[in-house]
Amino acid sequence: KNINNNINNNNNINMASKHMDELMNKIEVADIGICILLAEKRELEAHLEELNNKKLSAKEDEYYDYEKLSGRKAGMELEFSLQSSAMKNVENCLQDIQETGKLISFVATNGRGTMFLYGAGGVAYTPGVPKALIQKVKQAKTERLKPIYVALGNKDRYYVAFHNGSADWKGPKALDKCLRKSKIPVSVSFGSTYDSYFVVFKDGSWEYQGRGIPDDLEDKLSDRADLTCVTLGPSGEWFIRARNGRLWWGGVSDAFDQDIRDIDDLHFVDFGEDGTYLFSYD
Repeated sequence: KNINNNINNNNNINMASKHMDELMNKIEVADIGICILLAEKRELEAHLEELNNKKLSAKEDEYYDYEKLSGRKAGMELEFSLQSSAMKNVENCLQDIQETGKLISFVATNGRGTMFLYGAGGVAYTPGVPKALIQKVKQAKTERLKPIYVALGNKDRYYVAFHNGSADWKGPKALDKCLRKSKIPVSVSFGSTYDSYFVVFKDGSWEYQGRGIPDDLEDKLSDRADLTCVTLGPSGEWFIRARNGRLWWGGVSDAFDQDIRDIDDLHFVDFGEDGTYLFSYD
């Protein structure tokens, strides 16, 4: 009986040993498979990064042509109609920029605050610019992102685009969906109500929404697909610029109407609170 027990024990040990060997072989095969999969994963990740870099590079090229797309030029002349306190802050900014010897590439205002883009990524701004935008621009500087376009609205709305194709904004939820499309925006503007916005894309197409879109602006749009810029104001003002240089505007004061007619080679108009505005031109 003892001999039979010993034989059974030995058989059990042999079977367990054989089972362990089989498990070890399977583990080794699995390890080899994991190594192969990890190697393939690294190759795929490297390929994906290469594709993303190419896509980003192409997008950067498109954004570097921003001035050409929008009809705006660095070193433009500027004319402001602002409240005296806001104008003093603007003059201080302009003096600081002038001391750098660099050209202004873009400027936007909401009447209370004004932001200037100049040189290769320089930013200057006055009080009244949304705090979230200031924080984003400061963060972007640490990441070596250069702002190339900015739009300001009342109610702390804003949009800022960077040279690598990224952007940041604050506005209605419908604007989120609009700006996440594959099209490249060259003009973003905010209207009199929080839900109002107007976006012009690189191909001349456009999209708008909100209760604050003026009726006479909608009448002027028709089926145009050659726009480079549309700006809205907090009191129903609007301005349109087409690729052929034609301009239209409405909902403005008599002072604005007189001032704009006295300017040649006008590129851009922005509106602010309390009937304020700015022009940029050659």
